[in-house]
Amino acid sequence: MLVTYIKPATFVLITVLLFGGGHLSSITLATIASSQLGVSDFGVGLLTSLTFFGLFIGSLVMPRLLARTKHVRLISLGTAGCALSLLFLPATDSLVIWSILRFGYGFSAAAVWLCCDVWMATHAPDEQRGRMLAFYQVVVLCGTSLGQMLLTTIGDHVALGFSIATATMIAAVIPISCTKLSEPDVETEGRKLTMRMAWNLSRLSLLGSLFVGLCFSNYGFILLSFTNQGATGNQIALLGVAIIASGILGQFGIGFLSDRSKDRRYLLQAVAALAATSLFICAISGIENWLPTIIFVCLYGGLVVTIYPLCVSLGSSLASKENFTPLVAKHFVAICIGHTLGPFLGGICLHFFPQFGTYIFICVTLVILIAACNSKYLLARHQPARQEEFAPMAAMGANPEYSDPRSMPDEVSDQHQADTPKSDNE
Repeated sequence: MLVTYIKPATFVLITVLLFGGGHLSSITLATIASSQLGVSDFGVGLLTSLTFFGLFIGSLVMPRLLARTKHVRLISLGTAGCALSLLFLPATDSLVIWSILRFGYGFSAAAVWLCCDVWMATHAPDEQRGRMLAFYQVVVLCGTSLGQMLLTTIGDHVALGFSIATATMIAAVIPISCTKLSEPDVETEGRKLTMRMAWNLSRLSLLGSLFVGLCFSNYGFILLSFTNQGATGNQIALLGVAIIASGILGQFGIGFLSDRSKDRRYLLQAVAALAATSLFICAISGIENWLPTIIFVCLYGGLVVTIYPLCVSLGSSLASKENFTPLVAKHFVAICIGHTLGPFLGGICLHFFPQFGTYIFICVTLVILIAACNSKYLLARHQPARQEEFAPMAAMGANPEYSDPRSMPDEVSDQHQADTPKSDNE
């Protein structure tokens, strides 16, 4: 039963709920506040990109810090860093300080999201992992929805909004400090999964995480395209709520199918194909056909947000138990790269195709992902790692992949046979 795994993780999920609410509201508030300071649209986009760039850099650094400390401590430190950056943000008009604070915010947020992603992905067994990750994503989406609802109560008082977001993030430290959930094992200095080894281990799932980051980061451009078509503020708000609400519903369905699917690759293909088709219909319908647009926007939102947990679950089918935890961290790195590159690449497409550039970019990205699911190179199982890629203290004999001469390169296999003592009969 899924409840068996949700109950011990209650305090962690409450922390995710609170932090998610403060996280999205802080990004929206920073955009509003920077516009009030007279920053150009390009400058606002640059400040937003700095946040995601900090998130990407943090995704590279945090696994090393996580190997030296506990999840609870790192989540608390990351939450404190985010709260401090929000606390000082409305107190200055300097764009230089703003840039430093926004980068620092993204860097600190990486600690929270990385630890929680790893924790939830490794908490449940493989037969329950899809639904557990789906429930975790539902909690994240509910938190972001609450954050947006808080913004409706502040009006033009942006400073008050920053105070509420800061208080919400500080409150997120309390439940994580009360959890008794056992922390997953992480990679150590003695046994480390490098990015190259992770790529050989699970190429398709890592590429899927990268592509879904490219799609996620262009979410605002979709709403912007409807604004340019003449949609009212209420219609834009309805579209945003529809995408989030449908994402909550989609997580349960895809999570259940993920655990029931014999090969998650085919489910990934189907989800990407339906998401691309629904977005294509939205581009054709526009605001002139409002009802079909709402329906297919909901379908797109309900599908695209399920791709990342589906990719993580796909990776669990290829990785051994000791390698899965660091592999989840590499998936987080991949989606952060997508978040960083997405607005830049999407903006280029929007420049050359002002009306349909966003739809073209997202649909082409999803079509490439569909084709990648049939690539022999991406589907190749991981190449056996050489023993020297691990530190000598790593336990190699426990894993047949690293000790069976049939799975080793020729020169390693010859050395292995030479060092193996022969029996009397031989």
